[in-house]
Amino acid sequence: MAELTVREYGLIGILEDEADVLERFEEFSGTQYICDVIPEIADGAIPIYNKIWEKVADIRKYVENAISEGLVDTSNNVDLIKIFQCGYYVYYTQSLYDNLENLVYNKIVSEINEHLAKNDIELTEEKAEEIDEEIESRCSDVDNNDYIERCEEIAKEIIEEYLQ
Repeated sequence: MAELTVREYGLIGILEDEADVLERFEEFSGTQYICDVIPEIADGAIPIYNKIWEKVADIRKYVENAISEGLVDTSNNVDLIKIFQCGYYVYYTQSLYDNLENLVYNKIVSEINEHLAKNDIELTEEKAEEIDEEIESRCSDVDNNDYIERCEEIAKEIIEEYLQ
């Protein structure tokens, strides 16, 4: 029997925890805007204390982007920790936005798989492919200005349409 599988993310590939950070998207639900969730996830992933120094050289481009985008004040009392934290923030934010369609897809798949497990439903290969195609076509309907619950609504609609 077939099952729905999540997509792999297109990782920037510099920071080891990048995939874990992307997977945090699935923890959110309800009436939170996707465009609010992404910075929250990125902000929560920023290393603290001495760990911040470990990969700074590797994310130099993102640190420089943070400075050029004006995300950190470099005019008075330069604080390297804040500058580097902004670099990590830019890195994770870019990765999240670069993977937005896959994040939405995986959120929908996760909701459907939860329903399948809860109701002990096994999919045929054909039905899994049909549902996969439907999810893929519906992902383009979701953007960063939608609520997370839009993903949940799509999952419910697909469940009603294909699994009832």
